[in-house]
Order: sequence, then C-alpha cells, then structure tokens
Amino acid sequence: MLFLAVYVVSKYLRCRKVLVIAVLSLAFLACFVPVASIYPIYGGDTDFERKSVLGELFNVTVSAAAVSRTSRPLVVHKPISLEVNGRPVLLHEGTNTKTLERLDSKTGYLLAADPSCNSDRHSNRNDEQCGNEVLDAARNPHAPSIRPSSPLRKPLAASERDRVGRYFGMCASRDPACPVEWISFISTCTAGGNRFIKSVTEKGFPVTVLGLGTVWRSRWGQRIRILHDYLTHVPDERIIVWSDADDVVVAPHTTIDSLVEVYRDMVRRRGGPTIFFPAEVACYPDGKLWRNYTRAENIPNGQGPSPFTYLNAGVMVGPASHIRALIRTIYKEDCSDDQRSFTHAILDPIIWWPDGAGFQVSSSRQDMRVGATRIPRVGSASQGDGKSSQAAPAAKAGAAAGTAEPEYDLVEDFPPPGAVPLIGLDYWNSMIAAMYGQYAKNVTYSSKGVTIPATKGSPLIIHQNGDKRHNKILEILARAFGLEYDQAAIDFAKKTKQI
Repeated sequence: MLFLAVYVVSKYLRCRKVLVIAVLSLAFLACFVPVASIYPIYGGDTDFERKSVLGELFNVTVSAAAVSRTSRPLVVHKPISLEVNGRPVLLHEGTNTKTLERLDSKTGYLLAADPSCNSDRHSNRNDEQCGNEVLDAARNPHAPSIRPSSPLRKPLAASERDRVGRYFGMCASRDPACPVEWISFISTCTAGGNRFIKSVTEKGFPVTVLGLGTVWRSRWGQRIRILHDYLTHVPDERIIVWSDADDVVVAPHTTIDSLVEVYRDMVRRRGGPTIFFPAEVACYPDGKLWRNYTRAENIPNGQGPSPFTYLNAGVMVGPASHIRALIRTIYKEDCSDDQRSFTHAILDPIIWWPDGAGFQVSSSRQDMRVGATRIPRVGSASQGDGKSSQAAPAAKAGAAAGTAEPEYDLVEDFPPPGAVPLIGLDYWNSMIAAMYGQYAKNVTYSSKGVTIPATKGSPLIIHQNGDKRHNKILEILARAFGLEYDQAAIDFAKKTKQI
C-alpha cells in the first residue's frame, strides 16, 4: 500500500527521482529489518554479556530480571574470580612502597632515566604500509580517555556465538567491562605485524598499539616504561596481554574465553604468580644464570619435566595493576634490556602479598617498603610479643572507638608472611610457546593448532624468538592456520626440507 501511494504521488508530480528514491528506501527497509532482528550487530547482546561476565569476575549474582535484552537463552554463570591458595587475588595496590618515588607526582607516569641513550637508528627491516587494524589500534599512551581499537561492525550469526565464546560480543563491541586487552609496541609496520594485529582483532580482542611512527633505537626499557604509563589509564583488574607483533601468531582455537580460562587455571594451580611469561630452551641474554632457574619438574603442582626452562619476554600476561607494579619495580633506564630485567625479577624473586584491602610488591632481597622493614600484622599487638611500636596504640585507639579496623602491630619480618613470587613461567606451553630452536618438523601442527610433543601443550599464542632467516616455522604455522604468509619463506622451507 505504501509503495502504491508513493507511486501515485510521484506520477502526479511527474518526478521520477522521487519514485527511484522511494523504491530504494523501501527495498532497504524490507531487507535490513528482518536481518537486523536475526543478526544483531556486535554489541547487540552487550547487556547480557556485560552482566554475566561481571558476575563471574566480581562475584555478582545475575538474575533473569537484570537482563532486559538478549536474543539467546539466559545463562547465569557461576561466579568465579582469580584465586591464589583459596584466597581472592587483590588487584588494588597499596601505597607503602618506595617505588612510588619513581613516578611523576602529577601524572603518575614513570620518570624517564637516560632517555637519550643509544641513538642508533635501526632500519634493517622491510617496512610496509600499515594495515587498517594497526592504524585503528594506534594510541598515544599519555592521552586522556584512552580506549582500545574501534568496535567491529560485522554481523554475528547465532550459530557462530558458541564458537567464538561468550566474551566475544562484549569485547568486540569494545565495552569497557571486557576483561582482556591486547597491547603491542609497533614503531614501523611489517607484514608480520599487520597479520598479527589483524588476526587478534578478528578474534574480538580489544587491541592497542603503542609507539607507532616513532624511530626504533633498541630502547627496550623505554618500551616497558611506555607500557606502564598507558596502564595508568586501564582498570586494575583487566587482564593484559603484552606481546611482540611481527613474530607472533595466535592459534586458530584461541578465543577470549579460552585465554581467560587458561590464565585463571594457571594462577590457581601455581599458587602465587599472577604474571606469566613463556619459557624457552635458551638462557638469554645472561647464559651464566642458567643454574639459578628452578627446573620444571620441581615446580609445585606442575606437569613434570620440560625443556622449556628460561624466561622469554616476548609475551607477558597478567592483571594491569600487577604489571604496573612490576615495571615500576624493575625499571632502571630506557636502554636497559627488558628480558634481562624480567629475568632478574624472576630470579630475585620479585614478591607480592596482601596488605589490607590491597597488595604490595617488593624485591625479596631489598625491602622496598616505606619505613624500612616494618609491616602490619593483624592481631599481634594483643599477643605481647615485645615488638610493639608507636603505631600499635593508634590501632588500639581505633578499635576502642568502634571502627572496623583490626589491631595492627608493626613487626620486622621480611619477607612478610604470605609473600609469594609475582612472576611465573609457562613451562608446559599451556598458554604461550616461545619457539627458539623449534623447527616445524619437531612439532605437530594442522589447521586447528600446534602441539609441542615435549610438553604435550597446545599453546594459544606462538612467539618465534631467535633466528628467522633460516628457521621458517612461523610462516609455516601461519599458512597452516589459514593466515597470510610469506610465499618466499615457504619456498625456502621446502628447499631446506623444513616441510
């Protein structure tokens, strides 16, 4: 009827343009409305997913009445959270640390040490035009209101939701409640970097690229300083994946859900570390430190021996607040080697422990707390242990006044009770694999992923550190995973019998 009325009016007015526009508009509405009702744009289920994920992370019960709009059956997820030794992981850092002196008092950014070091400009890589995903994800780490890459606008079929996971819609729509963010430092674009950022973005991860357009001068310390500054804009509880770009690929079975679940399981099983790095087979850059590492078979609740023993800094996964505290603790200068710094951090080891409603981080060999070696211990003031100080009367006065604060006594124990290592390694490739010295013939791979026979692990993230001129495993895996790949590298691999 509407079409007929439009036709009559256009005939009367003798205006063919009106007729054409009307027909096209009606055709668009006829096609779009049914499709939009079946395939909501990414973020169409945001209300449902936001409430269900918040329920899991923060122990909030989700009721059917709380979800007003969803195109799928309501699923109330059992509340879960990060736990260490049966206790929730505290994600808000306390202020009783000398490392805060390293920050700018106004901005909270790390004060740069020797920022003009190593002025050698590196231009030995084949730079390419940056992909759209890289440009979209590029951010200034010091800009206010920083937000990850733009929302995806591709329709998501209902049949696809189970495959991509329940976090996908929320994270692809760039909802701030998304529990994960992927961050990389890219100064100039390469084919591998473009491929990596595109593949991670397509899996729904909010991606942030730092450093784009800068001149790379091997300032590894500057790189992690910039990461620290960016993380001051990020919620404490967000799980950060910090990785290299041009020599990293993600496995086909990697989803936001799988990464979150594997990470949570690692935190729970290992009973202490909340920040994880891949383990590799070579001790670099200080080979003499190999004796200081703990072997995989000696790790509590581990999975047996593994040739992957030594820290690799190509990937780091952990809560934003814990990573900030770690970087602030180990940062020395812009030209310090980040892998060396993180190696010393795990061998020290850098420790963390609960402190009231927050947490503290320190070297286990050098007390980094304000007030030397004094820490609060609940309940010891009433035990008459002979170590009372001027802070104890204040705590007792607070208790007498009816406050909820428990009694505290300042004692000289260090490391403090309950302190555990902050850093752990993925010895068994549960989440990450560092592929130095690994050739395609030594692993099992297909379009579904890769398995490391020595550990029986199927990593979600694969980082090829080391020789790439002769070892073409990354390009071989990229081709197997259905990603873009370098055909010249594949031809070389065939010629050298790597495949």
